[in-house]
Amino acid sequence: MNRKHAHTSVLTLLMVGLVFVFFHLTGCSSSNHDHSDNQGQDSTRLMSFSTADFKYYSGGEQNDLAIFTERIAVGVANENLDQLTAWLQNDPLVLQPPEIEELGRKNLVLVTLIEGATEEQVLELIERLNASGLVEFATPVFGTEEEMTLITDAFVVRFLDTYSVGEIEAYIASQGATIVERDFLWPKCYRLSFTSQSGTNVLEMAGTFYESGMVIFAHPDFITVTEPPWQPLMEEDFETEFPQDVVVYDDNPADGQYYWGRVSSVDYPSLIDDYTEGSYKCWVAASHDPASPDRSPGDVADETYAPNMDAWMIFGPYDLSGSYWSQLKFIYEIDAPPIITGERWIYPEKGKLNFHVSVDGQTWTVSSTRSLSGIERNRYYIRQEFFRDMFGLVNIDEADQVWFALQFISDEDPTGIADEEHEQLSGVFVDDIRLLVSNTEPAQAITTDPFSCRQWALHNVGQSGGEAGWDINILPAWDLIDTIPDIPAIEDSIIVAVIDEGVDLNHEDLNLVAGYDATYDPNDPEALDSHGGPNPWDGHGTACAGIIGAKANDAGIVGVAPGVKIMPVRIASREEGKTHWTTDSDSAEGILWAANNGAQVLSNSWGGGLDSDILHNAIRDAKAMGCILVFASGNHDQSRLIFPARYEETIAVGAMSPCGERKNWESCDGESWGSHYGPELDVMAPGVMIPTCDISGEGGYALDNDYGRNNNYCMSFNGTSSATPHVAGIAALMLTVNPDLSPDDVQEILQTTARDLGDPGFDEETGHGLVDAYAAIYAAPRFGDLSVSQFSAPSPAVVGKAVSATCRITNSAPLPVGPLALRLYLSTDNQLDANDVMVGETTTTINSGNTNLDVNLLIPAETTPGSYLLIASVDDDGEVLESNETNNTFIASLHVIDSACLVVKPASVNFGTVVTGGGSQVYVELKNEGEGVLDTLVISNITFSGDAIFNNTEYNLIPSTPVELGTNESTYLGLYFMPETAGTYSGTITITSNDPNAPTTQIPLTGVATEPVTHTITASAGSGGSISPLGDVSILDGSNRTFTITPDTCRYISDLLVDGSSVGPQTSYTFENVTADHTISASFGLLTYAITASAGTGGSISPSNMVMVSCGGSRTFTITPDEHYHISNVLVDGVSVGTPASYIFSDVD
Repeated sequence: MNRKHAHTSVLTLLMVGLVFVFFHLTGCSSSNHDHSDNQGQDSTRLMSFSTADFKYYSGGEQNDLAIFTERIAVGVANENLDQLTAWLQNDPLVLQPPEIEELGRKNLVLVTLIEGATEEQVLELIERLNASGLVEFATPVFGTEEEMTLITDAFVVRFLDTYSVGEIEAYIASQGATIVERDFLWPKCYRLSFTSQSGTNVLEMAGTFYESGMVIFAHPDFITVTEPPWQPLMEEDFETEFPQDVVVYDDNPADGQYYWGRVSSVDYPSLIDDYTEGSYKCWVAASHDPASPDRSPGDVADETYAPNMDAWMIFGPYDLSGSYWSQLKFIYEIDAPPIITGERWIYPEKGKLNFHVSVDGQTWTVSSTRSLSGIERNRYYIRQEFFRDMFGLVNIDEADQVWFALQFISDEDPTGIADEEHEQLSGVFVDDIRLLVSNTEPAQAITTDPFSCRQWALHNVGQSGGEAGWDINILPAWDLIDTIPDIPAIEDSIIVAVIDEGVDLNHEDLNLVAGYDATYDPNDPEALDSHGGPNPWDGHGTACAGIIGAKANDAGIVGVAPGVKIMPVRIASREEGKTHWTTDSDSAEGILWAANNGAQVLSNSWGGGLDSDILHNAIRDAKAMGCILVFASGNHDQSRLIFPARYEETIAVGAMSPCGERKNWESCDGESWGSHYGPELDVMAPGVMIPTCDISGEGGYALDNDYGRNNNYCMSFNGTSSATPHVAGIAALMLTVNPDLSPDDVQEILQTTARDLGDPGFDEETGHGLVDAYAAIYAAPRFGDLSVSQFSAPSPAVVGKAVSATCRITNSAPLPVGPLALRLYLSTDNQLDANDVMVGETTTTINSGNTNLDVNLLIPAETTPGSYLLIASVDDDGEVLESNETNNTFIASLHVIDSACLVVKPASVNFGTVVTGGGSQVYVELKNEGEGVLDTLVISNITFSGDAIFNNTEYNLIPSTPVELGTNESTYLGLYFMPETAGTYSGTITITSNDPNAPTTQIPLTGVATEPVTHTITASAGSGGSISPLGDVSILDGSNRTFTITPDTCRYISDLLVDGSSVGPQTSYTFENVTADHTISASFGLLTYAITASAGTGGSISPSNMVMVSCGGSRTFTITPDEHYHISNVLVDGVSVGTPASYIFSDVD
């Protein structure tokens, strides 16, 4: 799905709680540390910048960089750090005293600048530093305080394959760059170093290489530093009175005893009033013992705290034994401005505000300290604090007695400048203190692992203080996996790479395979190869690994994919107590190493910063190798995902609260941070208060305490860092049940099966919703490709007639899918749309492989006969997830004809009146009649009912059934009515056929029988002919009788007398409806013929002229020529008969 857009690349370990700063070098990295032959060249790296330089190319587009004016980055050798510090103390743009943060990589440090510095001032400072001779380089910082992007002298270039190595390195040399490493991750990919011979700065240099047209990409090897937000929490608003159960005292009474107490915001106005509601708050020096001097006689508002105070305010004890998690929250203000003498700021001896926790009320652990010097003395400081796992105590939860304390230690001279209201109030104000707990009843463990009862992400019963039911639905998923045959055990199947700051290689709860350390530089003699292990203090990667695959082994917690193989890949590191870093090239190297060494799922709880071609190329390549890449979306509550989660090749994961909402500052968990959101977000997963593994022993987040907590585990990992491994674990389970799933398949299944959150359907706040392990794992072995590979249907099909079609469905998934519908549609085109009519449907489960299905189809009666397309469509309502839904149909031609139509002619039979002993015959036509082509009419049965006289088996002509009649073909029924007894008769012929409109057709039969009444017709004929019948002819009353008159040879009918009256000569005569006696008499005459004889000049014929001859008689004619003549020719009836002297006509007729 093309749903992601390219922006900037940052790496953050996306857990909220501790301050993490990660560096993300966007470069091609490789284990081939082939240092260039160019190292002998001048390697001076003096850079200069202008605002026009703040651009770089990524994704084929030029991107702008926004300078962050509160920091600069400096590359400095360790031996020059003190000299650099001294140099910075004299620069007015640098915050004093200089705050220098060592990042632990590339001799790189961050220097804090004063507020309000302009871009021009920052660039001038960088130019001064680069000219000082103390630094290797000084560069601007880009981005924001939460996501700072740094550049160094390094940039990475991947050249097109069309160029030879010789051409490439000649071009590099021509540009004055130094080759640091060849063949980074990809062939012809170089990590290069900027020198002054290269141009003005590394940004310009990378742009020059990109614009050469020789490269796939070229841009700086960015370092990204990110700082996830601190998490606040606690409760008392001081509105009624100062709480009586709170203990206050001053543990250093040398300069008097001053105590915390309640003050009016009217009398003591301060900045905290803008952040709280109500009229009262708590001030560190609100009261004192009678012997101590008032800090402001007259009790006016411009008071300040006393010197050398050690003021304590203790709350408690509180019983947290019934709670899995607790939260302490308050807001405070520190007013401690510096003294100004002349043009200089004078900083007195440092004071501080400490936050303490204790489980016995005597031994206190300092959880956090706020100094009253440095940047906090330069402004009024407002902050919220949030404590859950106190530093040094691992967890305060489940202790039956817990005390919290605020301790204020002042310096020797509290005098300061007036605040914004021109009042000299100083010290600390506190308000809105809250202590919250998550639950009061223990939850039931979901496995034998002791902390599994806390794992609300796997089974949420409200133990986190959230709403029951909002979890990843893993328990039925595990049960489902147990029912799937022929799959490997989880611990033997998939490898999940945890690409992070390293994973504890000896943890009791993890099933580890060989790992990799992308941060290891074999050319650095001081470097150690961790093989994927972390620094002792870096627990982030181990926590991610625990969420994915902690074993079900009666220890600690249980992972989403219990015991799955974990590949630790280290891409990040930090110095103890300092910020985290990584480079793009290290990250890319880690990704590709994991992909090349068997990892199928890559869990990445990091990100941020700028768009990086180095990372993007590595991610693309890993996905092309079949890897599922899961990335955290970010923790700063912004409406854009961080890179690399924004890339379309990744599965971007947001964090959900225990109440089924996007984690934000207002969500029910109370933590003050928010999950990123945006159009590229795929799914959500639990991301707060997540119990998980920690580094074994004294490392990581958790430490030993005196109430028995196992310090190999921490109880409150959070951020999108904790959401991401939940999804990675589900992906591992999906591949366990179906290893043929592609990365796109996994992504589609996770999206489609996710439980909707927020607005219905996909939304930018929550993506496709909360991952549902059961639904995803149910779909995984059933996810493949459904296709209709064969389809046959009888053609023509008949309107209104049900017939059966056969479809072959191919299911490429390893398990049956369904139930799903196979539907048949009648269409006038080859597109399945709303105009098509469904004519058949069956619902069934489709086994793996090929399945033949028979589907009955019925063409609706209103269908016009003609040519159609019949579309077979499997799962057109999307019940089954598929990798390819374009082959779910099969189209066949279908000719539709009208149904058979039985037409009976006549529709009823009336034999009339028949005398007994007589009979009557009627023929009935049965015809398949209609326009166009019809279905074959099948007459299956012909039966008689009613009076038996009609079922005349001797004379009736009834065709044998079945009778099949094509279009407009007929058959006939020959019916006889032959009564023996007078009476009125009725009956019915029933015809059964396949005519859908008249499956049974009835023909009514009627007839009347009467006794006979006769009459006589006397027939006679004269000589010369005959009449038939002759004589007295008896005839029934009302019947008809025909007489035939025939003359003899040479005779003719001269007259016919009926009842004595002439009716003229007729050859036949019929008496109709005879009701009386009659006579009929015929007379005949003899036929005669005329012969006309004539002769021409020169002779004579005798006899001549007209000569009459009787029929059958003879006549001779003599021909005599005159003298001197002869007979030349004789013509008879116009035809020559020669020259005879005589001619005889014989038997004239």
